[in-house]
Amino acid sequence: MGKTCLAVPLATPPSTRQVGPDGAARGPLASQRTDVRTDRSSAVASGDATELPAGEFFGEPPDDLRAGRQFGLAGTLLLSGSAAVVTAFALDLSTIDAPASGVRVPLAIMVVAFFLAGRYCLRERIGGTVHIVAATELPLVVALFAARPIHVLVSAIAGLTAAVIATRHGQRSERLRSGALSIAEIAAVLEIVGRIVPDPFVLRTETWAAVLVTVLAVRFVRLAIVHLVGVLSSEHESKRSLIAGTLVSMAACACFTSLALIAAMVQTQSRLAMLLVVVVCLMPLLAYRSYVVLRERFSRLRLLQEYTAALARSVVDHQLISERAAEQVRILLNAETGEITLSRGEIAVRAIAGDEHRGVGVPSPGDWLWERIVASKRAVVINESTVGDDAQAYRSMVGARDILAAPLMHGDEVLGVLAVRNRSDELPTFSPSDCQLFATMADQTAVAVRASRLQERVQEELREKARAAFVDPLTSLVSRHGLNTAIDEFGPNRRGALLSLDLNGFKEINSTLGHELGDDVLVLMAERIQSVLPRAATVARLGGDEFAVLIPDVDEQVALVIAERVLQAVRAAAALDAATISLDAAVGLALVPEHGRSHAIVMRRADLAMFEAKAKRETSPRVFAAELEAQSHRRVELLRELRAALVAGSLTVNYQPKAHLRTGVVQGVEALVRWHHPLLGHIAPDEFIGLAEQSGLIEPLTEFVLRTSLIDCRSWRDRGLDASVAVNVSVRTLKRPDLLTWVAAMLEETGVAPNGLVFELTEREYVDDEPEIGQALAGLNALGVGLSIDDFGAGYSSLGYLRRLIADELKLDRALVKDVAVDDDAAAIVTAVVTLADQLGLRTVAEGVEDDATWQRLHELGVVVGQGYILSRPLPIDALMGWMWERRNAAIVGGR
Repeated sequence: MGKTCLAVPLATPPSTRQVGPDGAARGPLASQRTDVRTDRSSAVASGDATELPAGEFFGEPPDDLRAGRQFGLAGTLLLSGSAAVVTAFALDLSTIDAPASGVRVPLAIMVVAFFLAGRYCLRERIGGTVHIVAATELPLVVALFAARPIHVLVSAIAGLTAAVIATRHGQRSERLRSGALSIAEIAAVLEIVGRIVPDPFVLRTETWAAVLVTVLAVRFVRLAIVHLVGVLSSEHESKRSLIAGTLVSMAACACFTSLALIAAMVQTQSRLAMLLVVVVCLMPLLAYRSYVVLRERFSRLRLLQEYTAALARSVVDHQLISERAAEQVRILLNAETGEITLSRGEIAVRAIAGDEHRGVGVPSPGDWLWERIVASKRAVVINESTVGDDAQAYRSMVGARDILAAPLMHGDEVLGVLAVRNRSDELPTFSPSDCQLFATMADQTAVAVRASRLQERVQEELREKARAAFVDPLTSLVSRHGLNTAIDEFGPNRRGALLSLDLNGFKEINSTLGHELGDDVLVLMAERIQSVLPRAATVARLGGDEFAVLIPDVDEQVALVIAERVLQAVRAAAALDAATISLDAAVGLALVPEHGRSHAIVMRRADLAMFEAKAKRETSPRVFAAELEAQSHRRVELLRELRAALVAGSLTVNYQPKAHLRTGVVQGVEALVRWHHPLLGHIAPDEFIGLAEQSGLIEPLTEFVLRTSLIDCRSWRDRGLDASVAVNVSVRTLKRPDLLTWVAAMLEETGVAPNGLVFELTEREYVDDEPEIGQALAGLNALGVGLSIDDFGAGYSSLGYLRRLIADELKLDRALVKDVAVDDDAAAIVTAVVTLADQLGLRTVAEGVEDDATWQRLHELGVVVGQGYILSRPLPIDALMGWMWERRNAAIVGGR
């Protein structure tokens, strides 16, 4: 079964394409149609079509239902034989007189009776074949007892010939063959009955029995001859259809002959009684006709259900849906052509099923029928009886006998049109009664088309996500997933190196200069890294400011040289948006296969080397070593033990005092958490606090330090020691949604006034420009809690942010303080910071003060408070209160 796929450009608005009086299409669209034909067999062979599974509802119709069936060899043989039989019997029948008894029937009435019997036949579909049953026995048997045999034969010839002429043009070949056989059958019955029934004719039992047997025998012979000719001409039906058709024809023959015999008996008694016979004959015929109509409706509903189910099973792509749906509506409605036309933007895509009329689409976007359907949004029927010159001109233009079309709707939008044309000659033309069924089919098709389009979009999104899984959208580098795949695809004998790179200071760029400029920096870094690598290398962005480079076919020495090039490229200053950016990076290196083959192992070990380089601020690439993994295991063990220590309460808090540089009076203390493990010994805060931040344990750790510090503060204040306590907090703590209520509840629970608590935050927390951090600082300030900028000058110092910060004091990092007594440049820097802090209303605190000279110099430079070993090392609570009590109201010798 051939199919056609058309792509029609909609270069002209739909309203500009019309049908003229001559039936020709007007507008550019008529000459812009592109016909791309595809053959089913070649498509299947090339793999472009989907093979239909066994029992699929979509498929070829039975051969006997195909439109345009030719007369064929069988028809020629049967027509010739019938003509010979009729001629032979007619010569003999002319010598037989009319019955001596009975009622005479005029010739005209007999002609009309045979015409009606031949024109209005019963159709019975058996299997894939439609069997035509004509009730010619009724006028034949009645006329046997009312006219000369030759007159009956002439009436039959005239009436059945008129019936053939009155039939639709496409059905005449089938009706001609059936009419010829019926005339031959009538001639045979007349000849046999005329010879075996003596005159005068009397309707005895033997008579009507002989007539019944004769008619049935002749009918059986007729069927046998028809089937035999079909076998000889290779047009025979299936065995099942042959048997069923024979039984139906014989049963109808027996029924009609019996009714005719009863009518013949009645007419000898009374002509008025014939009216009762007519009623008896008409009622079964009308009942049967109603049964056929109902059965056809139920059959259509069943086929519609199967059609809907088949569409649901076939939602793969809209083109395949269109082709299969067009084929199925053609089969369902016994049409020559089924068509679906979909409007997609400026392109109309058409799928056509059927062997004929492929050159002209019905309807085409913008033509008369399309506009009518779009305007009415209803199914439309056009046939010979349709009123209107436009409709008939359109039908003539597309070369169709009849057309049935319906819109494919999505809400109020017309997606396209479903159409069939040229119904099978065996069936009546399309009529308005077909519109409801066809509109339902169009609705189901529209749902299937929308579903297929939705599935196409989903599949396209999945493909986009699959591509995104391998490509970083910002830098167009390979993603982590793509890098993992590249590592795993290394052959067993192949070697290489993996570089793990993390930018230093990138977060400050995002915070101070904005995320948009930060993205530009990442793109620039990606370009620079790629520019110094071998062509075979794979560069990946793992997320944030982390990159990785897979270099195939290199050893450790070559990999280190390439890693140095990468570092130099990253460190080169860059001018972006009137700002000069200078970054550094930490690089770790793992070798394949020395340090592993799977992506998980190689990546982890390259990361361990990078983390080590970052922690120790190394300026050269760090190669993975076994001890790094041991350290990693230690971190995992420490994390587990830290979680247990928080639950058990085995951590402690020590306090380091801060004093006024001029008077030596204690101003406050800084709370410092300490951890002494029973097996691992003393664990440095730098080691486990970082683990707490990475693992999410920083919040319970901060809560433990804060609660313990406030309880201890309450204790020394109750003894008359007026000193505040400073607690270090992280960004995670500042982002708590309940921060203010949590701190207020803690202060109320411990009985400490808000001015007794100071939160120390590093520069990173202050530089971070996230809105919730600014809101948190403003809320803490309004609550009365002191705010201190810790480690000022240790990291990325930007004096610009000082003008907008919310703080009470500025705490100088030990890196600025340690050389102030011996280095004039260091002293000048401290002086500048103190001056700026004074102008901003900030108190200055120096940490890491170790000797008297530094203490004195800081006092001279204007620093207010000092903290360091010269005062005291961090002390537990009992030792601290003793130390503070001894120093109460006393000044340190030498000005301390």
